[in-house]
Amino acid sequence: MIQSTASTHSMGVATEESVAESKKWAVCASKFRRRCKLDDWKSWGEYLTERKLPTPLQELVSGKKESPLAWAYLPDESIDARTFDWIESLSKVARGKSVKCDWQATADEWLSIAGKRAAERNLAIEMIAWGHALPKLTGKLSESTWWSLLSFLYQTAQDALAANFEDHVPEQFLAGELPLTLAYQFPEIQACAELAKPAAAVISDGIDNLLDGQGMPSVENLPSLRGLLACWTRSLVLGKELKEAKFHKDAISQYSWAVRQAIRVTRGDGSQVLSSGIGSRYAKHLFQTALLLADDAEDLQIAEFALPGKTTKENVSEWSLDESSYESEWAQLAILRTDWSQRSPRLAIDYSGDDVKIELESEGEILAAGLWKPRISLDGQELACKDEWQQVGWLADEDGDYLELEVDLTGGHRLQRAFFLAREDQFLIIADAVMLKDQSGDIAYELPLPLAGAVETTVADETCEMELKKGKGWSRVLPLALPEWRIDTSRGRFEREEGQPILQIRSQAKNLYAPLLFDLKRGRRMKHYTWRQLTVAENLEIQSRETAVGYRFQLNDQNWMLYRSFTEKANRTVMGVNLTSECVIARYDGEDGINRMLEIEHADTE
Repeated sequence: MIQSTASTHSMGVATEESVAESKKWAVCASKFRRRCKLDDWKSWGEYLTERKLPTPLQELVSGKKESPLAWAYLPDESIDARTFDWIESLSKVARGKSVKCDWQATADEWLSIAGKRAAERNLAIEMIAWGHALPKLTGKLSESTWWSLLSFLYQTAQDALAANFEDHVPEQFLAGELPLTLAYQFPEIQACAELAKPAAAVISDGIDNLLDGQGMPSVENLPSLRGLLACWTRSLVLGKELKEAKFHKDAISQYSWAVRQAIRVTRGDGSQVLSSGIGSRYAKHLFQTALLLADDAEDLQIAEFALPGKTTKENVSEWSLDESSYESEWAQLAILRTDWSQRSPRLAIDYSGDDVKIELESEGEILAAGLWKPRISLDGQELACKDEWQQVGWLADEDGDYLELEVDLTGGHRLQRAFFLAREDQFLIIADAVMLKDQSGDIAYELPLPLAGAVETTVADETCEMELKKGKGWSRVLPLALPEWRIDTSRGRFEREEGQPILQIRSQAKNLYAPLLFDLKRGRRMKHYTWRQLTVAENLEIQSRETAVGYRFQLNDQNWMLYRSFTEKANRTVMGVNLTSECVIARYDGEDGINRMLEIEHADTE
């Protein structure tokens, strides 16, 4: 947060000298000199009270009863409990409503502590709220306090415009929206009017710099997306009323994409994925205003399906809409989802740094959330991630979404992780492959599943699968690498320890493969299911699990196959199917044969 160089407000009796000092920067713009007098407090107050323009911000946006400044807040470790009340009360004043409050005492207190609260990110929104309310407060504040407040806001905006921000998120509020607000509310003051142009440039540059080119922020800034979208939306609304506020065309295009991305990362209950707290809450009127600004017919239709309170009775499958999934190496984020409907299965993946964080949602309920972080050891020595995860594959088509990640482990070994969310078939596969550098060894793999809060787990008595349930959300988890029957623990086990599912696999080999299947279709809950490991052959010889693995799984009356090779390209057969690829997920379609839903060629294949 920028520390303003404006002088600290004194709560003592104002003198003519102190009032003159606090407003010496304020010179009346030439075109207003006949209509208002800044040096005559009574005249200036009457002018602000009686003027017809500018229109209150709240009348320019959706939702006349909800303050647009309360649409979204920035995630903040420290936030004053009074922030929400102050913003709500100031917003009511800004639109001409009466609020029972001792505004003189409130303003004096706020000014006296504002400098001490510089670390609070949402202090900027309070400043913007004061900027909108000040024209209506001339009759509630002393001349000294009123000018001290405006001077503080103006100097903060000036300091922010001159500063070099390392974090561009607060810059959007302090050097963008705040000066834009002052230019909008006080066109009569030359110095305020001149803030419009540089403020619009800050907003434009911020939209360009904080997004990946298609509207997605970095995963680090994802928790601030709602706050940023609110800031940009209010700023663009004000900019339409200000001749000097010219936003770059690229920024306007990026903003439109950001609206689409904000819908994409919205959970079924309206909150935002991979986020919590005040920065995650849903504001209907923010999205409605943003959609009107973006003016994209497809976004409007997508919002009807994806956002809470949808009014359409149509089925999303009847519409030909853009892909609901998205992946960005720049953002280090992937959103896998079967469609745009509010309760569709979806998986959010944050692969920034040396840990992978996931969030699995189905039927509007979060089933898993947290680090997907197995403990891996080789001959008793732990293998740790040596570097950051890298995306090595992304594919989205009518069959599903596929993401492949890779990271180096200590000792020169590798860990590959694949995610596949089947679109119509509604299952998810998350598979880890530990690849040793040279010779075989004793590989131990232990994965605690990061369940979300209040998820109930049910362990089968005789077989190895497990059910997850929360509200209407449901999944059956099948450990494909293990035998179906619990009595056979030769390869590992899938148990519940202190309420948390833990997958354990051991392999004396050069690699280890740990695929987990999540059935996400609630309608299959009472249907038959099974799985087993398949024999892989090459040149009529059975291959070991070091060479390749194959699995068949059945959900209800449908069968699928998963195949993974660990060697260079070779011609192999699994259940009579000829395979040369590195990875295949296929569905058996009866007389129609095999439908290869996913086929990943070897890296050395052109």
